[in-house]
Formats: sequence, structure tokens, C-alpha cells
Amino acid sequence: MVERDGSGHDGGSLSRRASRHAPTSGAHRRSHRRRNVLGALITIAIVVAVVTIAIYSTQQAAQRATLEKVRLGIEEVQLQEATSTSIDVNVRLVMVNPNRDAVAFDRMTFDLYGNGSLVGNTEYGQKLDVPPFSSTFIVVPMGISWSGGNEALSSSMIQGNMTWEVKGTAYFDTSWGTVSVPVDVTSP
Repeated sequence: MVERDGSGHDGGSLSRRASRHAPTSGAHRRSHRRRNVLGALITIAIVVAVVTIAIYSTQQAAQRATLEKVRLGIEEVQLQEATSTSIDVNVRLVMVNPNRDAVAFDRMTFDLYGNGSLVGNTEYGQKLDVPPFSSTFIVVPMGISWSGGNEALSSSMIQGNMTWEVKGTAYFDTSWGTVSVPVDVTSP
């Protein structure tokens, strides 16, 4: 027979409640500590990841802002050699760095337009360092074919009556990825 106290509970339930508050075993405490340590390590890993992403984003934004301040200009397009089917030119570009920090471009790809018509495209694949508060010149050789409608440009090009435009992208490689800066400049 089960004895009940005045509250309607049997004595067994009182002993079950008491056992819940009894001291736990050593294995249970170690397991609880391991879970706490694991939780702390996961929290630390998440914080480190968030801080790393924030630093990366800030550095990328600062690099992009610095690179975007660099001004690119077309100094001249020099006629090198002309044949009945093509012409070789050297595109001389100037890069002006108004920043107090040096900038470096790892490569640049661009299209060259003459009097509004696409005449060719090329890649400048050499690393280019532009010191602070200074200018750097680069010369990019390019072959232009007269096929496909470029014949009309030949006389203007040879006479020097051309408005040149360069459209493309300059790239700066970082350990986190590549920063790209659009380029769009017209000759004076």
C-alpha cells in the first residue's frame, strides 16, 4: 500500500524529487564541462570568422577606393608599321597616382576605340607599380586589322585625325581575391 501525505503525493515521488537534486557523478560533470568547452570554442571560431570577414571587407574597400583615385590617360597612339591589311601601334598610357600610398596593378585588359569604332583589344600583363604622388607611363603594343570595316579608319589614323578611347579593367590581386577597377578614358 502506498502511503500518502496530506498533499496527495505518495512518498515515492518525494524520493524521486530528492534524487534529482542529489550530487551528480563525476562522469556527468565532465560531460557537462566538455559541452561548455565545445560551446565556447564554437563561439570563439564564429567571432574570429566575423572579425576576419570584417577586416577583409574593410581592406578591400580601402584598396578599391585607392585604386579608383588613380587616373588613367591616353598620352598618344603611335603608328609603328602599316601594311595593306593591318597597322601596328603603340598605345602610350599615363597613370597618375594622387594617393599618399603606392598602388600596384597586376594586369589590365582593354578595348581600343578609334573615332568611336572598336579597333582592337589587348591585355597588359605586367605588374605596374605607381609610386605615391607621381605618374607612370606604359606602352602597350597592339596590332589592328583592316578587315571588318576598319579600312575607313586607316586614313584618319595615318593622318593623325583620331579620337581614341580605352575601355577595360585594371586588376589588383590580393591574398583574399582580385580587386577590379573599371577603366574608361578618351584622348584629348
